[in-house]
Amino acid sequence: MGKLSKKRHRITIQENQHYGRTDDYGAVIDNWHDIAIVWASKESLRAREFFQAAGTNFEETVQFIIRYKKGIEKGMRVVHDNRCYEIYNVDDVDGYHNEIILMTKEITRDAG
Repeated sequence: MGKLSKKRHRITIQENQHYGRTDDYGAVIDNWHDIAIVWASKESLRAREFFQAAGTNFEETVQFIIRYKKGIEKGMRVVHDNRCYEIYNVDDVDGYHNEIILMTKEITRDAG
């Protein structure tokens, strides 16, 4: 078994419980709820800038490592320092339920 990583970042894991509600235009209304507040290690893996109609977007891939917690799934999100990261992969590091790696991405849009 490997050495457990240092966890010095306090993060909140949230789940979207929109229950199929939509706005006047038919868009789904997000309704994020906290499901856990945990300590994590954080590592930025990659960042890139890309262009879409009417703006520049910036995407950052960030890996959070936390102690094993049952029920965390892709599609949830991590909130850290008032920034939101979409979880796109959850990996039980060694299969022994010690730690899990949350692969996330943050996309920020430049209004200019």
